[in-house]
Amino acid sequence: MNILQAIFFLLLAYFGIKKNLSFMIAGYFLHGLWDLIYPHLGNAHLIPPHYDFFCSTYDFVVGFYLLMLKYQKDHFVAQF
Repeated sequence: MNILQAIFFLLLAYFGIKKNLSFMIAGYFLHGLWDLIYPHLGNAHLIPPHYDFFCSTYDFVVGFYLLMLKYQKDHFVAQF
């Protein structure tokens, strides 16, 4: 299960860098959700205590930041 999610998020990051930032934004939000769900589905003993909240918070903050940058870029370009 871990290798599949790693490949999935790797592909989202690759397409986010090469094709469209929206893939990377989606990847951060989906990874944040994955971090919250993983202790209930996977091997919870593989992650340190409270790491799921730390990592998901980081993912959501970066996802929102990239979303704001994309919105500002798109909005600025549309004005001219």
